[in-house]
Amino acid sequence: MHNNYSKRSKLQVLSVLLLVMVLSFAVSSIQSSNAQAIQIELYYDNGIVFGTSGPGFSGVKFSLPTGVTSAKLLTVRYAWYMAGDPLTIHITGPNFLNELTTPIATTSTVGFGWNDLNVSDKSLVVSGDFCVVAEKTSEGYGILQDNSTNTGRSFYGSSMENLVPVSYPANTLNFMIRVVIEPVTSEPSSTPTPTPTSSPTPSPSTTTPSPSPTPTIPEFPPTTIIPLLAGLATLSVIFAKKKLSRMTYN
Repeated sequence: MHNNYSKRSKLQVLSVLLLVMVLSFAVSSIQSSNAQAIQIELYYDNGIVFGTSGPGFSGVKFSLPTGVTSAKLLTVRYAWYMAGDPLTIHITGPNFLNELTTPIATTSTVGFGWNDLNVSDKSLVVSGDFCVVAEKTSEGYGILQDNSTNTGRSFYGSSMENLVPVSYPANTLNFMIRVVIEPVTSEPSSTPTPTPTSSPTPSPSTTTPSPSPTPTIPEFPPTTIIPLLAGLATLSVIFAKKKLSRMTYN
């Protein structure tokens, strides 16, 4: 009788410990799934260098992908003519005048290639349209231009107040400025997709920057994890009870 009681107590403790372990794993899996945020690179150039802009202000107007209503701005990518060049990055609303953060003074580190400026510490959340403008603060060439059809999103001027759409050469070139975002809110019926949907074509020149879109990290839905682990926990408890019942009869 004493042995049966001792075995029964051990099995009860084992069942409780097993249930706690399963539930702990479920919570850990949910937290890991939520931590895998999707990042999207927005761009309107094709990655093939055709020319470059001179001193002044060169900007691109961005729109969030279909289904994304707001997003964190993580990185500004700009293709620059030469390394060691001082410039200033402006991040504004759709009218180029409403600065969303203090203009960022920086220096290019890659010549005739992509430079990445981390702006994740600025806590910038954008919605709708927004603009990124590179201000050339010294003489010489600045932002690189591609050779694709003008998308109407590139602007140029001598100041932030008089930026106008690029119109020369006619119907060609887009400034090579991109951004990396992390969606904050999205419409349930839509899946965020990069804009444009086609992949950029690398330049045949060895010095031309080749784009490197950020990979999308798939998420494992918590709604799938919870029922599975709960079922395992229930089966474990049932098994322990059956084992205990057999031992009691014996």
